[in-house]
Amino acid sequence: MNGHKIRMATDNMNPFDSNHIIITDIGSTTTKMLLLEKSGEDWCFRSQINVPTTVEKPDEDVKIGFIEALSHFQQERDISLMGQDGKPCVPCLATSSAGGGLQILVFGLSIQDTGKAAEMTANGAGGVILRTFTIDDRIPAAEKMRMIRDLHPDLILMAGGIDGGNIASVVRQAEVLSLADPEPKFVQNEKIPLVFCGNIDARAFVLSVLEQNFDVYPVDNIRPVNMVMNTGPAKEKIHQLFMENVMERAPGYADLKPWMSSDILPTPAGMEKILRLYGAKSTENVVAVDMGGATTDIFSNINGQYHRTVAANIGMSYSISNILASAGVESLMRHLPENFKEDDVRDYISNKMLNPVYVPKHVSEILVEQAAAIEGIRLAWNQHLEMNFDTEKYSFFEKFKLPQNIDIHQPVYRSRDMDRIFQVSDIDILIGAGGVISFIESSEQIIRMLTDAFKPSGITRLAIDKNFKSPHMGVLSTVDPDLAFNLFTSECLQDIGTVIAPTGKIQPGQEALTLTDKHSGKKTVIRGNELVYMPAGGDFDIKPARNIRVHSENKSVQISTTLPILVDCRGRNKYFSGQSLSDTVSEFRPFETEFSTAIKHKAADIYIGQFVCRRKLPYEGEIFVKKGDQVSPETIVGENRFAPPVIYIIDLQGLVGYDMPLTPAIVEAGLQVKIGDAINSGDCIFKTVSGLFGSKTNWYSSVRGRIINIEPNGLIVLREIQDYSLEPVTIDIAGKLSIKPSHIKGHLCVSKGSFVQKGQALTKTSRDKPMLTSGTTGMVRDVDTVNGTITIQYILNPVQLNAFVKGTVTEVQDNYSATIEGRGVVLAGIIGFGRETSGTLRVVSGLDDVDSGLKDRVIAIRQPVDARFLRKCAGAGIRGVVIPSIRNSEWVAFSEKEIGVALTGD
Repeated sequence: MNGHKIRMATDNMNPFDSNHIIITDIGSTTTKMLLLEKSGEDWCFRSQINVPTTVEKPDEDVKIGFIEALSHFQQERDISLMGQDGKPCVPCLATSSAGGGLQILVFGLSIQDTGKAAEMTANGAGGVILRTFTIDDRIPAAEKMRMIRDLHPDLILMAGGIDGGNIASVVRQAEVLSLADPEPKFVQNEKIPLVFCGNIDARAFVLSVLEQNFDVYPVDNIRPVNMVMNTGPAKEKIHQLFMENVMERAPGYADLKPWMSSDILPTPAGMEKILRLYGAKSTENVVAVDMGGATTDIFSNINGQYHRTVAANIGMSYSISNILASAGVESLMRHLPENFKEDDVRDYISNKMLNPVYVPKHVSEILVEQAAAIEGIRLAWNQHLEMNFDTEKYSFFEKFKLPQNIDIHQPVYRSRDMDRIFQVSDIDILIGAGGVISFIESSEQIIRMLTDAFKPSGITRLAIDKNFKSPHMGVLSTVDPDLAFNLFTSECLQDIGTVIAPTGKIQPGQEALTLTDKHSGKKTVIRGNELVYMPAGGDFDIKPARNIRVHSENKSVQISTTLPILVDCRGRNKYFSGQSLSDTVSEFRPFETEFSTAIKHKAADIYIGQFVCRRKLPYEGEIFVKKGDQVSPETIVGENRFAPPVIYIIDLQGLVGYDMPLTPAIVEAGLQVKIGDAINSGDCIFKTVSGLFGSKTNWYSSVRGRIINIEPNGLIVLREIQDYSLEPVTIDIAGKLSIKPSHIKGHLCVSKGSFVQKGQALTKTSRDKPMLTSGTTGMVRDVDTVNGTITIQYILNPVQLNAFVKGTVTEVQDNYSATIEGRGVVLAGIIGFGRETSGTLRVVSGLDDVDSGLKDRVIAIRQPVDARFLRKCAGAGIRGVVIPSIRNSEWVAFSEKEIGVALTGD
């Protein structure tokens, strides 16, 4: 084994020799197994196989797919790899993203501030972001809670506020999350791990609010002060929790783990380890892309800075429809044959999303997926740059003061965590991985995809992971780095060509480069917008024109290779011509072929029998039914009458002023309230004694609520009391102040539309007039200057929960949910749009059989429909339709938006 030993995780880590090693990556859709075999003193790839990952029903056990692949090797190689107990008897290593990888729910305070920082942290830890929620995202609280409850994350990341900054908003986010009480993806009775990386002063409050429902892990703030990022501790904790907690929850994982010879790594961590190793040993600046079914991972190792991002919902199966929505159909069509119709392309992409394990069988299908891959990688690469780097801004004169190796015509990127700069032309090698790249036989198509996606600058080598085994080599590197590196460079990494892309003010038709063949002396002038492709490579001297660069400086460079060379003079950045490679170079043109597809979804499952339906409120409210009740679809089983209660925080130190420091002893002595008290606006909550004669000063609450926590440092946390009257209350301001009705506006400190709490001041304080306070909570609905009155009313917008089915209530969770069992026909559709509804079912024969007589019904039809039919249904008051199919373009025409994310995320 070249002097290397692999130790078993079991058997007390005793070393042993073996002629075979099994390495497996258990992906979200595919389990990819590799067999290493010893040949003399060397090791080589002997065989590999891909089988479906068995993580979904009915085969909810990752071991099933693992054993299937292992059995294949036994039969193929006629060797013994399993013992009589059915367990492997050779060393086994594994990476895993079973169940879709690490799916993270992210919370921050603002979209552009801590929300973005938290997303960067989650991405850098290898997470797939299900959704990001912030205080300013404008999503109503009830709707936000419904979304949270429907997402089922593996882990939650909560950030917010610099140290010593905002507390109330952080606690509010924690309250919303606690009230929503989401369930984990796999084991329903376990707590979801939550990493809190926000304001350290908010930790105690967040813990008190969340620790009952979540496993909370506080770490250092990711933004301790403005303009400073500290993502390391949060990333480390996320990685640890994924290893120790989240991965364990994949069905069958706990039984598979003891079979392994070392810890199972998350798939992105395996990829990271081998690329770090490669960058360290080769000293090259590396960027790699791993395009999967649901996500696209981008890895960069540039100038010793390592970054990793996961572009959630950008992938080649589950997420391919989101690429269409994000990039636009016009962008995809630019990479396809002119005879392809937009409708066919749209339909294939939607059908691939709905049939994620389908493998393309026709050339036309492969071409559509390649076009989607180009645009998907472009989106992921731009996101990688945006998440990890700032683009430096220089004035006209500052540009000329930059170091000579900086190209003023390229963006300059500065890493946020290491404060180093780089340009795209500093990248030495681009590595493509993932099925859509690794399994393409044509080098030209791979060059086209990577070049049009990344648009490399300068001189860049292109390579692929030809066996799609980078994660495998990453986990092998934890046991034997040298063996992993040697196998990665010899068996995985395959150079496919070099791109030479000059930068500068490249204008169409103007000279950009001169290529001189070192053997023949022949010179070739290449102008702006031209592309030259040399499949056999060659030995060339490359001389850029004035103010044009192909390297760090405006100097001639040499290249010698037998692999293809692409000279790309389309320009970069603002000088990019906008052409795709297929527009001008025949070798890169997609195959001319008629569009055809074999994709087909299996018939929908339908059965008659018992069903169970659990109806849940968005957050704690009131359930109106009890066990044994009979319900119909129209029955209202529960209701959230009020919005989620607001959290208030009173800072006593800020109230009394910072010239009088409050110690815990002073706080305790002066408090006039305790936990559990209900207080009104204007109630005395604190007293201080100061001065030589011990004069006393009273301090009053500006809000109404029930005290849920008091910190020794003087922070009082209150929850809104929701005992509101729904009747309008009219207050005679003019009469109480003895003023003219027309003068009341001058005395009011509230206006029409203001929301006031019970006990809150309504009028300004003056020497001769009393201050009037509100006797109720609600909105100022009217200011009447004729009668001198104001009207306050709490407007109720209840969220009602319908049964939507007919049956018997079999279980009730107080204030939360009702479970209904019934008997009927159950149809398992593949995708649905819109909200829940119900109605008497009617089957219609044709597209024209829709009229107002079907109002409030749900209809079913046996033929494909179009946008006109759906509009007609909407106009007739039909509540819902069940259909066999619709063209993507027809749905977009009706809904007026692309489908985008449908089966993953939210």
